[in-house]
Order: sequence, then C-alpha cells, then structure tokens
Amino acid sequence: MRRKTNLAIVGIDPGTTAAVALLDLEGNIINIQSKKEFSKSEIVNFILSNCKPIIIGTDVTKIPHMVKKIAATFGVKIWSPKEEISSDEKDRLVKNFYKFSLDSHSSDALSAAILTFKKYKELFNHVKSHLKKTGRIRYFEKVLEIVLNEDISVDAALSRIIPSKNHRIKKYTLNIPEKINWEKKAKECQNISEIQQKKIENLENYVFKLKSKISSQENKFKKLRILKKNSDILETKKTINKLVNKLKSQEKNFIKLNKNLEQCKKEINKVKDILNKIKNGWIFVDVINTEKDLESTKNPRIYLEHKIKFKKISEYVKLIICPDKKFRVENIPTCSPEDVELILYDGFAIINPNKLEKIEENTTSRFLNWLNQYKGNRNVQKNY
Repeated sequence: MRRKTNLAIVGIDPGTTAAVALLDLEGNIINIQSKKEFSKSEIVNFILSNCKPIIIGTDVTKIPHMVKKIAATFGVKIWSPKEEISSDEKDRLVKNFYKFSLDSHSSDALSAAILTFKKYKELFNHVKSHLKKTGRIRYFEKVLEIVLNEDISVDAALSRIIPSKNHRIKKYTLNIPEKINWEKKAKECQNISEIQQKKIENLENYVFKLKSKISSQENKFKKLRILKKNSDILETKKTINKLVNKLKSQEKNFIKLNKNLEQCKKEINKVKDILNKIKNGWIFVDVINTEKDLESTKNPRIYLEHKIKFKKISEYVKLIICPDKKFRVENIPTCSPEDVELILYDGFAIINPNKLEKIEENTTSRFLNWLNQYKGNRNVQKNY
C-alpha cells in the first residue's frame, strides 16, 4: 500500500463484515481493509492512521447510520448516489484495481470511493488550477477542505488561511512526545469551533428571515381583518402558526449550537493550558488500567485510576499516584493526584514537577529517619 498521506476520499461499506477504501486526491488507492465486526472506533483509527478524510462516500441511496456517525466524528460531508448502483457497474468501476485482493465488501467500499472521487474531481481540478494561476498551490489541501465543507469560493477560503502582513503569528515548536499530538488536537477543536460559529451565523440569518416573514404575514392578517376576508384570514393564521413553530425549532437549534460552541472553546482552552504546562516542564505519567501494564511500564511514576489486583510491579516504578488514600505498596511511596496537581486528559496524565520534588524530598527524609532509628536499635542490642 502507499505511504501515509494527507487529505483523502473515504468509501465505507458498513455491516457485520465492513470495509473501508481510501483514495488520494488523484484517485489512487491509499489503503483498503475488510474485517468482520469492524467497529466504529476501529474504522476511525484505521482512517486516521492513513490519512485525513475530506469527504465520505457510500454506494447506497439511503445513507447508513454508521456512515453518518463516522462522518460526524470527522465533521465532513457524505456523498451517496441518487439511484442504486448495479453489481455490473461496481465490477466495471473496480476492474482496473485487479492487483488488490477484493472481496464483495471491499469492492463496494472501493466503488463508493471511486464514485465520490468522480463526483468531486472537477471541483478538485478547479481549485488546483486557480491556485496555480495565483502562485499559491501550496495551500491546495487547506483551501480544498474549506471550499468543500463550507461551500465558499477559493478566494474566500484563501483569505481565511493567509494572515495579513500586520498580523503574522510567531511560530514555535514544542518537544512533545509523538504519541500525543496536542497541536493537532487544538487545531481540530479550533476547526470544529469555526464550523459551529458558521452554523450559528447561518441560523441567525435564517431566524431573521423567518421573523421578517412573520411580520409580513401579520401585516397581511391585519389588512384581511379590515376587509373581512375570513377564508384568507384563517389561511394566514395557519401560515403564521407554522412559521412561529419553525422559528421556535430553529431557536432551539441555535441554543444547542451555542452550547456546542462554548464546549469547543472550553476544550481549546484546556488543550492550550496543557500545552503551556508541558512547555514549562510538567512531567508525563503512565496511566495504568491493567495488571499487564503495571508489570511492563518503564515510567518511574504511574497513575492508578482504579484498584488493580496484581502480583508484581515493574522494577522501574518509584512513585504511585492513586485516588485511594489508603492504598499502599511496600517500599514504594504513594500520593494522591492532588499532591502532584495531576491533570488527566484523553488517556494521558501530567504532573507538576515542583510538587513531585517536594514529595521525593519527604520520602528521602522519612527513609533517613528510619535508617538512623534502625542503626540506633542495633547499637543498643550490641551493648546488651
């Protein structure tokens, strides 16, 4: 299979045995996988390990629930055919990919990806041509992603990507472990926040239009009352009631989107706070959930979220952080998450190095006191 790439078209065939096909923006296969009991989380991880999806396609007219959930996870559009695709048509679409071992599910997923690619190929070429003419082809994938998901022009998308000369952002690099891409998480949260903000703006415009329609209908109703056109009055009342109900429904959606936006902003602030703490020297701690992890960890500091039955602890462990204050292990100091200001996020944890230093100093002090006491007792025994 090809190397890991950036943007890609995803074709999905859900079911007891599901399949996923990935195409790059030139229509070449990146990867294909078919698997029994292929769960949503496994499909998402498979996609992320190979690419960033720009659009998801299905080969059936009625979009499956699983496809909707996966598209919502990535915040991308879904393409589906207006009419059912025949088996002969699918065979014709995938015949050029004979080098790949395709079962019926892989063939359906690949057909969905190919049809989606053909549907949007003209848009891809248009964006690429426009950017080449303006000497900004390096922004192709970013611009294409915005144009496709938000239905705006290429120039409008470019204006959101390229900062003005008076407001250039200073870039810096953080030494963060490869397994946690915090900047990517912050960017994803920012993208979600911008999409939610766009939806809110659209809803505000829609609500304004609805209110204008209601006002127009109310004026018409007043005129009809004067003319005593009872039939028209009744019909106008129904129209007003429908518009009012529609307005209430849209206002509920507006409130919900506002809440989602606030939640996204909180998530962005939380990720930024964690990034700053990592930059200032906060220490990573292994989060232990199983006995096997406890035996194999090489991190001297671990966090036990829950009580675990165990027979052996890794020789590398020098400090155990546990919410249960009564939890004790012989010869290994323990403390609570509050003692080291532990922050848990997305399966990882960091602690304050200043708090850790105090705990280690106290542990050393207690050990020296015990050693002196032990030596004193031995001397007393010898004298007797």
